[in-house]
Amino acid sequence: MSGPRSVFPTNTMKISVRFGLMVLFSLGVLSVATVQAQTPTFLVKATLSESDQKKVNQFLAGKTGKEPFSYASPLVDTDTVLGAIIAYRALALGGLNPEFSFLSVPNSGREREILKAGEAVMGGGLQWDYWFTKLEDSVYQSTVVVENGQTEKGLYASADNVQNFKVKTVKDLGVISVVSTKNWVIDWATVEKLGFKSALDAQTRTSMFKMVSTGRADVTLQGFSNEGDLGIEDSGIKLVPIRGIKVALNGTRSFMVSKAHPDGKKVFSALEAGLAIMKKTKEIDRALQESGFLNTKVKDWTLVKVQ
Repeated sequence: MSGPRSVFPTNTMKISVRFGLMVLFSLGVLSVATVQAQTPTFLVKATLSESDQKKVNQFLAGKTGKEPFSYASPLVDTDTVLGAIIAYRALALGGLNPEFSFLSVPNSGREREILKAGEAVMGGGLQWDYWFTKLEDSVYQSTVVVENGQTEKGLYASADNVQNFKVKTVKDLGVISVVSTKNWVIDWATVEKLGFKSALDAQTRTSMFKMVSTGRADVTLQGFSNEGDLGIEDSGIKLVPIRGIKVALNGTRSFMVSKAHPDGKKVFSALEAGLAIMKKTKEIDRALQESGFLNTKVKDWTLVKVQ
């Protein structure tokens, strides 16, 4: 007895197979996109101040991190906001589908304690090279994001009071007071050497802004923004820089990733892979420039350096 015969003519079968392959190919292309879109999010527990969290979340809304975007935004007005956004982009390029879960910290000192203990996997902002030597057994140091000599800050005062300060040289700093924090070791060391009338220690950036706004301190040392007036805001308080003078801070800056956190190695590997891509495409340089961190508006201002 012969076997069952096909009910389809041979030519019809060839056409059907060819058509089927085309359909499968098309479905395959669609399925890759679908798989990419449906890749589970990877929760990245990162430290960041409460005020900066709001800015980062608002900026990243609707962004996957897979496609390039502009870093020019009123929301990107601090180096910590910029750092968190660069980290998000790097993690996405490094193969993760990141979603930040922020742990609020008052300052970078508390951030380092949390990362050392493994309570968060990475810092949202950038840390100075100074700290990685001290914590090398507890944290990973990423590729350098900010090179030595790239960190310049302004003397930020209340918008209502800034016109009263006539600062052209270092000697002029002797008549004004400044507020910073000892937790920012490089900033504090710089402030102490600049010869201000007095230097006040605050625990948080928000406290610094409040002290300047209420007149308890004249200025605070802060990074530039890309706003037209270079203004920066924290908790509803806006400060603007004294025009014509800027301060250089020495050292490089990198991301800090916890070795004690169970996701530390995975996050660090993805971060490094992404940063390598961003370095190669010069996206990090673009981010620093578009955000105002490297600010062409102040390129001709007098630069004050300390040894």
